[in-house]
Amino acid sequence: MLTLSKIRELQIKEKEEKSLQLLPADFYKELKEFLKSSEESKVAREIAMDLVERRIRKILSLAPSCVRAGIMPKNLTKEEEKLFNKIKDVILSFLELEEEKSEEPKVEGKENKEEKKKRLVIRVKKSLPTFVWRDLKEYTLKEGEIVELPNDLKDFLVKHGYCEVVEI
Repeated sequence: MLTLSKIRELQIKEKEEKSLQLLPADFYKELKEFLKSSEESKVAREIAMDLVERRIRKILSLAPSCVRAGIMPKNLTKEEEKLFNKIKDVILSFLELEEEKSEEPKVEGKENKEEKKKRLVIRVKKSLPTFVWRDLKEYTLKEGEIVELPNDLKDFLVKHGYCEVVEI
């Protein structure tokens, strides 16, 4: 059973730690019941909302990297798992939209800087093991290969000396 002091303790622990803290089973169900019956409802509600908002911010912050890695953050409640899955769907949908946007055909004769950049490819200077990039695709790069990659990945690899830009 939740008490005001237990909620406050959880709030302080969540505030002090960077990672999501483990909550009691059925926390949100018990929290709703507590807030309905609490005589200190205004104070309890403020503490509870602060705790919940901190957890939501942490979940939002973890989402992109967890989606990219294909993992679920630790210490989520059942309700938070549902929230995370909805956020994951939005992120994946957004990434698909961005991919589709960049693949749209361009009107001939109206070249812009982006189109010119797309004609630049890179030559791999150092082999890399398979890795997953921000676009959630796997890449394996072998020394000497000439490949076309997303601009952000290309820029990263050139900056760190793994590849060099060549024109085709």
